[in-house]
Amino acid sequence: MTFIFVGLFFTIVVNIIFSSHYKKKQDETLKRLEGKILSSKEYVKCESFGSGGRSSSFRFNRCDIYVLEDAVFIAGYVKFFSLKIYNSSVLLTKNPDKYVPLSFHTIVEKPNKVNPNSFNGAVYIDFGESGWNKTNISLRLLGLTEDDKQFFNCLIVS
Repeated sequence: MTFIFVGLFFTIVVNIIFSSHYKKKQDETLKRLEGKILSSKEYVKCESFGSGGRSSSFRFNRCDIYVLEDAVFIAGYVKFFSLKIYNSSVLLTKNPDKYVPLSFHTIVEKPNKVNPNSFNGAVYIDFGESGWNKTNISLRLLGLTEDDKQFFNCLIVS
């Protein structure tokens, strides 16, 4: 029984340490993007699915979204009671070269597919490529209003 409590305690401490690390990276990226953020939305419900060798970092069920002129910054986390346990973040844009210098260890990707009007009113985003050392991620953002969905038009790949 003691082993279970020690294991649980260790798991919680490790998650808090990693969350702090990801939060620092996200804060630094947001600081570098300051003045470029047009709008933001917090506590967005989402579903994520990853395939490939490095898909474990994109396991989150909530995210904060920050909209820029031609990009969207998504900061993912898992909600644990009232805590946000940050997991990973991605900056999606059609012009990755423009944002790589502004990102602080944040993944900057050009989306493969964006559908602001996916089934059940979700926003569907697919980025990356699958492979043994690469990752393909699919995100479904839930509960966004029609105005919120317009933010993703800048990402639609023609």
